[in-house]
Amino acid sequence: QNRDSRTVCFANVHSVALAAYDERHRLALLSADMVTPDGTPISWTLKRKGHRTQKRVDGPNMMWSLCANAEAQNVKIGLYGASPQTLKALSERLRQSFPELDIAYICSPPFRELTEAEDQQICADIARADIGILFVGLGCPKQEFWIASIVVAYRR
Repeated sequence: QNRDSRTVCFANVHSVALAAYDERHRLALLSADMVTPDGTPISWTLKRKGHRTQKRVDGPNMMWSLCANAEAQNVKIGLYGASPQTLKALSERLRQSFPELDIAYICSPPFRELTEAEDQQICADIARADIGILFVGLGCPKQEFWIASIVVAYRR
């Protein structure tokens, strides 16, 4: 089994607009292996620019599809971000929908900038959980910055 890491960002209207004037956000998106349009307005824009077959894609529905595949293929998942209450509700809903899904990692980080030691500990915990898919929900642009920082660290 190939254990290479890949990153996918879902860019909604806010993310695309932010990338137009915030170089750090634009570079974070460019560091991803794939950036996919998130939501109808982005799909409409892409169609108007000549990408006629562009279908609507959105993060939540893609997450559900990936969880169904992860359950079928015995792939462990992790959830990183959001409040403890939100993660509790999400994990309960996932377990109801996908009873055999192995949610091997759940973390609600503090709502502040992490220290380097905290970030390293979180990364070590994620690695130790041996997950195949990590869903990151820190909000835009914080999640893209965090993902990009991990990409930079591991590609050195």
